[in-house]
Amino acid sequence: MTFLALVRIINAMKRLNKKFTSRGFDHVQIKRINRRAIYKRTPKDQPSSRPHYEVIMIGSHNGYKLGGSYIKPAETYPSSSMWGIAGWTCPDELTANEKFENIGKYTA
Repeated sequence: MTFLALVRIINAMKRLNKKFTSRGFDHVQIKRINRRAIYKRTPKDQPSSRPHYEVIMIGSHNGYKLGGSYIKPAETYPSSSMWGIAGWTCPDELTANEKFENIGKYTA
């Protein structure tokens, strides 16, 4: 793949949403630098309950065919099988920021 082709893929890549709901939780991105992010996670049915935080390494794919459909290039949230490797749950925002800074030391 040429450099120019790679730049086109990156520019066309769908970025992770800053807000989304998944598995009964509302997620709101509160910090992002390059391929690292922190999401505040609150139960959808209990929005006033105490949130927890997820620190993630943002993944990506270059697009692929699935059956007769083409899935466009996109950033990805870590899967549950990648938890502890590319995603971490933190009980509070301070702990999340510490983890965020710590993984930044290794992902410049």
